[in-house]
Amino acid sequence: MQCQRPAGALAPGDSYPPITLTVNVAGTLPFQTTNTATVFGIGDANPNNNSASDSTTVVASPVTTAVPSPAPNVVGWNNTNVLVFLSATDGGSGVTQITFSASGAQTIAPTTVLGASASVSIAGEGVTVISYFATDNAGNVEAVKTLTVQLDKTAPAFSCGAPDGAWHASDVSIACTASDGGSGLDANSPASFTLTSNVPAGTETAVAVTSSRTLCDVAGNCSVAGPIGPNKVDKKPPQIVINAPAAATYKLNQAVASSYSCTDGGSGVATCAGPVASGSNFDTASPGIKTFTVNSTDNVGNPSAQSVSYTVTSSAFLILAVSDSGTISRDGGVVLNALANDTFNGAPATLAQVALAQLSSTNAGLTIDPGSGTVSVAPGTPAGIQTLVYQICEIASPNNCAQATASIDLSGGIK
Repeated sequence: MQCQRPAGALAPGDSYPPITLTVNVAGTLPFQTTNTATVFGIGDANPNNNSASDSTTVVASPVTTAVPSPAPNVVGWNNTNVLVFLSATDGGSGVTQITFSASGAQTIAPTTVLGASASVSIAGEGVTVISYFATDNAGNVEAVKTLTVQLDKTAPAFSCGAPDGAWHASDVSIACTASDGGSGLDANSPASFTLTSNVPAGTETAVAVTSSRTLCDVAGNCSVAGPIGPNKVDKKPPQIVINAPAAATYKLNQAVASSYSCTDGGSGVATCAGPVASGSNFDTASPGIKTFTVNSTDNVGNPSAQSVSYTVTSSAFLILAVSDSGTISRDGGVVLNALANDTFNGAPATLAQVALAQLSSTNAGLTIDPGSGTVSVAPGTPAGIQTLVYQICEIASPNNCAQATASIDLSGGIK
């Protein structure tokens, strides 16, 4: 800076007004520094009066750094205990001690550690503010610094409803809520949600479980909600079996009892109904093609239906009795079964459809069993051709009959 005094000499004892210079020193000055300020003037006959200097020595304070381990995540939270390392440097007399304290979630009384390093352990969940500073051997004290530690070690909490024990026709959804008292739920973890079962169509189960959901907080702690079970889901309708009527032909006004049943392996049968109650005679009152339908529902409303078509005819069923022949010795025994070749309505005749009776025999030793249709010869029956006449009649229509003969050739045997 250069100053110009007014014209003429200063009177004895006078002086120029004082000049003040301000020197700005960086707060992170790493070592002791001396600043010298010099002011220059001109015009004085004595050169020594044309300048003035002043020096100031600035002493640097210690500098402390704080490093947390592990480092927090990108949003500033830790989910495990944190150890903060304090390290101080001093470019002058050297560091003599570090002082720290903590407030907030975890409190630590002011603590002084001799030397240039110290560590602080933070285990309390929540927000803790660590204050720290260093002092050098010359007595210079660093300005107080702070480090904030946010610690959340607890996973989110959740609460979900329980299975209600009732049967359901569709998948079960259970409502849940979640919360986190520390860092808070992250963006992908809602405060309310539902867990739903996934039972395939056409099946039923009493042990269905819901889906699950992972919940995380901002600090990275996670918990899993679900699966929840057992839940009862019935997506399968009742099963219907119709035993009578069958897909067959029945005679006009023939009395035949219906027979059907309904079963359900899930919620159970609620209704099972045909044109008549099972065990009651079905309709044969008029000729034609008829349909017998059974409808059923289960206890959650799944419906099912099963039908059988049958024919009612006014014509008599065709009965065909076919004559048989055989050979046997006079020692006797079973020769043949007379029903083996007989038919009823185009199918092999059975004793459930027809009644068999013996009409005549050329010898009392030749007989037919009405309970089986077997033709037998008693030992000692006279030799030669013996003939038996039998008849089969429809049980439901006793006048619908057919006759046939069984001719047996007896030879040899008993002398």
